Amino acid sequence: MKERAEAQRIIDEQKVTCIELVHDFPIIDCITLQEKERKIQEEQATKAAAEDAAAAAAAVAAAAAMAAAAPPLPGSMPPGFGGPDPNPRNERGTSVAPPSADLRPKEIWCVALFDLRPDDEDCDDELSFDEGEKVLVLDNSDSEGWWQGQKQDGRIGLFPYNFVRLLDASEI
Repeated sequence: MKERAEAQRIIDEQKVTCIELVHDFPIIDCITLQEKERKIQEEQATKAAAEDAAAAAAAVAAAAAMAAAAPPLPGSMPPGFGGPDPNPRNERGTSVAPPSADLRPKEIWCVALFDLRPDDEDCDDELSFDEGEKVLVLDNSDSEGWWQGQKQDGRIGLFPYNFVRLLDASEI
């Protein structure tokens, strides 16, 4: 009986799920309740993650099915693959397509907000202009704040972009 009382005490103190008596000695052969709860939580988390992954895969599959069923966007298909022929021809093989818009890049013009005179007279690459003068922008890709432009008289040079204002097409 003493062994059973000792086993009960261990059960109460350690919160174990079972104890086995071997040769009248209590042997703990099961996990503690805390370990058991942790394993249950891990199993639930794993199951939830698998369910989330399955739901995400189903959503991706549904989106792919919808995209496959949707008609292509205009201009998204190469010629001959479901869209109107971009270059129709008459019986003689002559193109009957309407004249296309000018595909050249649009010119970018700006107007000088201030007079600009280079500080150094030996500076050949800087442009000078007067307030209100129009300049054609040739290159505005410089991240240092300088653009290359051409004045209406043909001179080309660099100028600080904060000295000009870009013009709308209606102002050119």
